[in-house]
Amino acid sequence: MKQSELNECIISIPKASPTGTSYAIVDIKVEKGKTVKKGDILFSIATDKATMEIEAELDGIIGEIYIEKDKEYGINDPAIFISPEGTKDPRIKLVRDHIAQLSKQKEEHPTEAIDKVSTSGEVNQEKQVAVETVNKMIFVPTEPIEGDHSLHRQKSGISASPKAKKLAKDLGVNLSCIKGSGPHGRILAQDVEQAPKSEFIFPKEFSQDKPGSYSYVKMSAMRSAIGNKLQASKQQIPHFYLSIDVEMDKLVEFRRSLSSTYGIKASINDFIVRASAMTLRNHMSINQGFDNQKEQIIAWNTVDIAIAVATDDGLITPIIRQADQKQIVDIASEVKSLVIKARKGKLKSHEYMGGSFTISNLGMMGVKDFGAIVNPPQAAILAVGCLQEYVKLEDGVCTNRHRTTFTLSCDHRIIDGADGAKFLQTFKKIIENPAGLLIVC
Repeated sequence: MKQSELNECIISIPKASPTGTSYAIVDIKVEKGKTVKKGDILFSIATDKATMEIEAELDGIIGEIYIEKDKEYGINDPAIFISPEGTKDPRIKLVRDHIAQLSKQKEEHPTEAIDKVSTSGEVNQEKQVAVETVNKMIFVPTEPIEGDHSLHRQKSGISASPKAKKLAKDLGVNLSCIKGSGPHGRILAQDVEQAPKSEFIFPKEFSQDKPGSYSYVKMSAMRSAIGNKLQASKQQIPHFYLSIDVEMDKLVEFRRSLSSTYGIKASINDFIVRASAMTLRNHMSINQGFDNQKEQIIAWNTVDIAIAVATDDGLITPIIRQADQKQIVDIASEVKSLVIKARKGKLKSHEYMGGSFTISNLGMMGVKDFGAIVNPPQAAILAVGCLQEYVKLEDGVCTNRHRTTFTLSCDHRIIDGADGAKFLQTFKKIIENPAGLLIVC
């Protein structure tokens, strides 16, 4: 069967992230026999950064659906067959037979070469190396464990994110009194935080569960993907960490002055993004990555900074492209827009795929300092701590000052300690002399 015969009709699993080899199906939006138009959402997949929606590439009828929700499929695996003939299209059987052959080969030889639809000619023409997929076995008891009421609580009809449930439990909030702002009325953490005081209607109750009782909670597809990627990062990348304290008083005052005098609204984190971009332009050895398959260094030509954003489903890293060429007002506007889209799950693939460097800021949560895990294939990530007050002795006079600890995590295969230290020295100089942040070369 020629590839050209399938290209017009088959929607396959795309390569949705630089390091991904397989993706879990989060949701399927269409049914067999239904008519769709180009641009309609067919299904969504979970990457290590976000949930990505896959659109129809042509008008037609859903002839066959080859994927199932919550199952993982490899890149280029056929997902949905669309054609004007719908379920009567004779090519459906050919694709079904091909998928059955792939499944059989994967069972017999899970780590050997398998056949895939090749873009170079005939199906089954060329062998491609398959990456071994580890099956995640989740045990769910058919009956609740004695004394464990958690399974009963899940049947209460209240839809809430895990973060919202934990926050409600900590604060003693009655979830049944809260109207959710998430999809299908799901209660999010922000809904709990914004709940009126009258909804904190009863004190915390002691758990009635039997000591030691528990239940299993299935990981979301996105959380599983994040876990797999970060585990691989710690196992494969030789991390080392460098920390530096940076005085922030001039930057805080500079930010306040820009806001009051010129109406420029930007957060401290926006200035950190700008400073990092300027620093990277002067230390391009940090603006690199590593390709594990080719065992080669990736030297990016542009400074594209990813920003770690926490959502109810996990960590997402939207990207500020060519951040070194943008004014602080443009960075502030772009960051705000991307963060809103990230928390609503509305990021497009080009808005989070790629990036040459990452910033992770936990300062707003009061974290003093931490070492972040490198985001592959990048070679470095900058962790930002909170603003700390301290007393500085200068010319015999004690003054109150503020500083922040920045920690650079590096891939030692690419970056040496001296290179990382020089990066932090330049970064410190820029932050402590913030007027230069307005200069764009």
